[in-house]
Order: sequence, then structure tokens, then C-alpha cells
Amino acid sequence: MDEPLVLVLVLFLIAVLFTAILMPIVSLIISSGTRKRLAELQARIDRIEKTLGAHAIFPSAAKPEPEAPPAAPPPEPEPITPPSTLSAYQLESIIGRRWVGWVAVLLILFATAFFLKYAFDNRWIGELGRVSIGIAFGIAMCLGGFRYQQRGWRIFSQILTAGGIILLYLSTYAAFGYYHLVGQKTAFAYLVILIAEAAAVSLVYNAPAIAIMALIGGLLTPALLHSDRNQYRSLFIYLFALDAGALALLKHWRGLSSIAYFGTQLLFWLWYNENYHHQIRGPVLIFQTAIFFLFLLAHLARELIRREPETLEDAMLLLANPFTYFATAYHLLNPTHHDWMGAFAIGMALVYASAAKL
Repeated sequence: MDEPLVLVLVLFLIAVLFTAILMPIVSLIISSGTRKRLAELQARIDRIEKTLGAHAIFPSAAKPEPEAPPAAPPPEPEPITPPSTLSAYQLESIIGRRWVGWVAVLLILFATAFFLKYAFDNRWIGELGRVSIGIAFGIAMCLGGFRYQQRGWRIFSQILTAGGIILLYLSTYAAFGYYHLVGQKTAFAYLVILIAEAAAVSLVYNAPAIAIMALIGGLLTPALLHSDRNQYRSLFIYLFALDAGALALLKHWRGLSSIAYFGTQLLFWLWYNENYHHQIRGPVLIFQTAIFFLFLLAHLARELIRREPETLEDAMLLLANPFTYFATAYHLLNPTHHDWMGAFAIGMALVYASAAKL
């Protein structure tokens, strides 16, 4: 038997022993303290009732008697000062609700993991079943994130939702690239819908973590659904639409613009290294020009329309965008249009001078 499996089994047995033996003893000790506390409270209540009973109204005599002085008000019950440390009831509640609950969750996770591994090894669950389990768990985690978002647990809900989105991405990739259960177009359409839904959820939750996860998943989609055909037009249109959505539809959360720009450039150069040839230089230049003006206009919109303060990320992109574009265009055009490179540099300078004037 493997050493990691032995270690996990030992931890599992320790957890079971701790739950089955020690926890009842601790609960019994705390329960005795709780009963003692309740007995003290009952004794105080009995004393208060006796004091109130002593001032009851008795039947009046036949002859009028001189008016008696008003009876003193009954003594108020002594305030119960909260103890400085956790009371027995609070400690019992913590153990009963939280600790035992987390131990139960961990035991269920261990049992589920062992069962799935055994089922996969013995081919009890086929390829379609594995993908279905991944999708079901991903949807369940997203629903759990929505439930805890309604309760106000923002961080925990974002963790659950982001984890569910990742699981859905991986399940889709497994269905297409590993098990070959669906075609490329079907998987691509599903991932596009998933990206749009994740972006919408990030806006509803006001959660930048989910937005970043959706953007990273969108950038990973072309790499996950890679094929042998050179579908550069679809790739360029998809990346431009993804960047435009990240810049226009989502809020200006920190990190989104940088991930969109550098992720786009990384995917472009990976494609360039494998599939570029001089016959498609025109579409490549159009794509890089569109990306250049898209991020430049997004920066101007934040400055002029939204009036948002400039950050270090904005300054970094403002420098990286023109230099990357000029280096790419110079690399593509210099072999055949070397004499025009000076005019091209002056033209870019005029563009940025106009933007600075605005």
C-alpha cells in the first residue's frame, strides 16, 4: 500500500476516534456545567417570586385604619453580568455547530474522494459520468456561492463561485480535449456562454475576483480548444471581443486591463510562433492596430468620461501598448517597407501628442 494512502487512512482513523470518543466526553463535562448554571438561574427566579409574593394585597379590616405608608417597591433582580470568558453554553454551541460540523465535512470529503478514485480505477463510472460529476459539482458550488452571497458572506461566496467556474472550465476541456465527447464548436459555444455568465455574476456580486476568473478562463479557451487548423480570423475576432468586453462592460477593477492586454499579446505570439506566414500579414496588422487603439481609447475614456484617477497599472499599460505595437509593426513591415519606418514612428508620436492634448 502506498505511503500517502496509509497516512490518509491514519488521519481518517484519528478523526473518527476523536469524534466518537473524546467529543462525547467533552460534551458531557460541558453539559454538567450548563445544568449547574441553569440551577443557579432557577434559584434566583424563585427568590424574586417569593419577594413579590410578600407584598400581595390582603383583605381590609372592617374599621378603617390609618393610611399606611406606601410599601417599598420590590427589589429588582440582580443583573446577570456576562462572564469575561466563553460560557459553557457558548462553548458547547461552538463545538456542536462548528467543530463537529467541519469534522463531518472533512470526513465526507475523504469518503467521497476514496469512493470516486475506487470507482474510476474499476471503471464503475465512465467518461461521460466523470464529466457529468464535474459539471454537477461546479454548478453546486456556484449555487452555494449565491446562497452565501445572500447571507452576506462575500469572501466565502466568491471563493465558492470562482471554484465552481474553474471546475466548469475543466469539465468542458475534459469533454473536448481529453475524452472527445463533444466537438470543438460545441465546446467553444459552451465556454463563451460560461464566460458571459461569469462576467454577469461578477457585476451582480460586485466581485472582482470572479471577473478576473472569467477573464482568465476566456483567455485560456483558445489554448484549451487548440486545433491543427490555422483559424486566425476566429482567434483575432474572439480576442478583440473579449478585450472590449473586459474594458467596456466590466468595472475598472484593478488587474483586469493588464490581464486582458498581456494575455492577448501572449496568445498572439504563441499563435505567431506556430502559424504565421507572410501571406496573412495584413490581417495580423489589422488585429494589432485594433488592439492598440482599443486600449488607448479605453485609457482616454477613463480620463475624460469617467474621471477616474490614474493608477500605476494605467501608466504601465500606457507605456507598454505603443511600444509593443510599434515593435510588432516594425518587425512585420521593416523587411519590405524599411523607408517608411521613420514616417510610421512620427505618425504614432502625433497620435499620442493629440491624446495628450485632449
